[in-house]
Amino acid sequence: VSWVITPYTGPAVSIVFSVPKSRFRHAVDRNLLKRRMREAYRTQKADLAGWAAENGLHLDVILSYNGREISDSREIREKIILILQRLRVACEKTAG
Repeated sequence: VSWVITPYTGPAVSIVFSVPKSRFRHAVDRNLLKRRMREAYRTQKADLAGWAAENGLHLDVILSYNGREISDSREIREKIILILQRLRVACEKTAG
């Protein structure tokens, strides 16, 4: 048996979005929320991904929607920004 260890060359941040079926029974509602979450992340990802890449980090992130109602895009975007800021601060404390 032989193997080769190579440095990770994939994206600096891998992210998964989850909306539980137990809270939103209709797939249409779950898909709507995931689309809104993905779009909010897409507009904000450059800062976190750039920071992780320059520090040689790879982040695996799971974002799960825990609300009971369907939020509008603006509210989801604000929450995603807050989560990404907190994630970066936590990573800086751990890595620093």
